[in-house]
Amino acid sequence: MQKIVKDRIIPSMDRGSYPWHGLEVGDSFDVPAGKVGSVRAAARVASMTNGKVFRVFRTEDGGHACWRVS
Repeated sequence: MQKIVKDRIIPSMDRGSYPWHGLEVGDSFDVPAGKVGSVRAAARVASMTNGKVFRVFRTEDGGHACWRVS
């Protein structure tokens, strides 16, 4: 049987490499080459857990960036 742990602090989303909490609507950060899929997945989780919406789009220079859209 698993032990129940009470009053454990939920880790901040900022523990990873991505600045979810620092983004205002319209702000973005560059997505490293080869990380588009993992950033899209992380953005989906961040959107579901933060009440904010993040999306990854291709940039004009052919790279990718993640925006906070709401």
